Amino acid sequence: MIDEAHLSREGERRKEAILMLAKQTGQRRRDRRVATRWGIMLMFCGAGLFAAWQVVITETARFVQHAPAPHSPTKEPVLPIDNKRLSPVVGQQPALARAPDRRISPARDLQPARHLQPTNRPVVISKIKTDPGLRQKLTIARKTPLWEKIDDQLLIEELRQGQIPAGLAIVAGKSQLIYHDLP
Repeated sequence: MIDEAHLSREGERRKEAILMLAKQTGQRRRDRRVATRWGIMLMFCGAGLFAAWQVVITETARFVQHAPAPHSPTKEPVLPIDNKRLSPVVGQQPALARAPDRRISPARDLQPARHLQPTNRPVVISKIKTDPGLRQKLTIARKTPLWEKIDDQLLIEELRQGQIPAGLAIVAGKSQLIYHDLP
């Protein structure tokens, strides 16, 4: 450390200015670090409150019963629907429809819906005739391979005829081809 007795007045002023700048920089770093921690903490608290709010909304929505709509005709024209094709009937004048009655009728008046009652007997399949050669028709023929399997001796012979000096080295029970590019 520099001995204070040997510093000039200018040196003392510079020393004080450097100390003041160092303290300010340290304070800014501390403030930034604390603000970052508070920001992260507030962000997680906000996310937690949002998640809790969503849970409260979805859980209470299960138990809320909506009041039935008043019985008044709708102002928009409704196209009648052809039940056979499930498409609007074209060419007819649309009639105003009344709002559906949402009151629950007594149990004695309930009847199964017409569209759920079977009108025709169900189709029963007792036997399916199959083609005996169907598997052969649908299979894809295998292509003949473009290579040929040969043993070690034939490989060395082929390389010798191609004037490529080569040999087999067997190390730890595995064969390895050793060759030289130049003849």
